[in-house]
Amino acid sequence: MHGGQVEDFVGRPLVRVLTEAAAAGVPALFSEVQRGYIAYESDHVRMDGSVFPVATEVIAARGDDGALLFRIGYMTDVSARHEVEEERQALQRRFETAFSDAPVGMTLVGLDGQFLKVNRALCELMG
Repeated sequence: MHGGQVEDFVGRPLVRVLTEAAAAGVPALFSEVQRGYIAYESDHVRMDGSVFPVATEVIAARGDDGALLFRIGYMTDVSARHEVEEERQALQRRFETAFSDAPVGMTLVGLDGQFLKVNRALCELMG
């Protein structure tokens, strides 16, 4: 995911794979995981310097006495999910623009026959 080998990461601090902004939030995240579990998204940096979004879940592993032994983290590259969401938003904006700026009257009607949305051209047509 980050473009390196195991030895590029083992024994090195987590902040090494985070953007500067994401790294600034690590102390708060570490104190929050003391409660047991957290999930968050942050921007990571690949070995080639490119930035990508990662969803992370962290679980605090504790001994029988309740002492924190280590943290287990699961990281997932969510670039594809972010790209799909950006495309969905772009399509939504295009639809909204086409609908509202259409020179013909347009409406969206619910299954119950109620107007859900109308454009200005329809309002002018209907008076």
